Amino acid sequence: MESVYTDGSSLFAAVTSGSEKRYGRHTVIENVRLAPWEVRMGADSLPVVLLVLYGRVDISVNGAERVSAGAGTVVLLPADCYYVLTAREEAHLLAYAVEELLEMWEGEPLSGGGAVGGGIVGRLSVLEMNERLWEYALTVSEYLFDGISSPRFMRMKAFEFMHLLQFYYARDELAAFFSPLLDEDMDFTRIVMDNWSRVRSKAELAAIAGLSTSRFGVKFKEVFGTSPYQWMMSRKSEQIYHKLVYGSESLREISEEFRFGSVQHFNDFCKKRFGMTPGKLRSQKRAEVVAV
Repeated sequence: MESVYTDGSSLFAAVTSGSEKRYGRHTVIENVRLAPWEVRMGADSLPVVLLVLYGRVDISVNGAERVSAGAGTVVLLPADCYYVLTAREEAHLLAYAVEELLEMWEGEPLSGGGAVGGGIVGRLSVLEMNERLWEYALTVSEYLFDGISSPRFMRMKAFEFMHLLQFYYARDELAAFFSPLLDEDMDFTRIVMDNWSRVRSKAELAAIAGLSTSRFGVKFKEVFGTSPYQWMMSRKSEQIYHKLVYGSESLREISEEFRFGSVQHFNDFCKKRFGMTPGKLRSQKRAEVVAV
């Protein structure tokens, strides 16, 4: 079966500024249809909520965690994460990108004045849709297919989504689901996620964060659970792997994008991280996917 590879900067077809101009914040809701074995990968600057209406999709974030989400599953993707979605069969998702999602929460804050989630980065949070949430998701999807897509409508439906969660789900269940957005180290995390691919060393990243190199290393280990070098190498390897296997760029383009000094340096990196040259990895893995 032939696979389809889509490598973009956003899961959404068009993230416009219309809602931001009128209401001050982004709110985007879209139907996302995936063909069997279609792969979507990229990043969004906003938290994204995915409601799987039918089919099954494998989702990974920053290489740190993977989940296989079937129909009736709700998945939260943290902001500024690098994600890969692989449709195991034809799939239909309702996707939300809402900048101030937790500001739509009414009553006592979920965090209870403290952080929930313990600094976990790249974590995928999952809920199962109940009957009411199913009805809501299917109705919103039909509205979008009918062409209703104004900023006011999207914000109303985002508020409705949060109200349904508050009414039908237990507080501790929602605290666990939204924990990546309640992390007290979110500012530090955002600085790292926004800049790690642009720097060449821990010292450069520490300077951007406004910390000494030693303090940055300690803080990084507290939040990410590993050293900056190991984490950056893992993320770099993850992105290179997915671009080789699923992307359309040439080997030279990938080498230049990740700022390797030469094609030979790129080859050496892949041999060390993947056990083979980039060309061999691409041909071997794509042959395996097509053969499935």
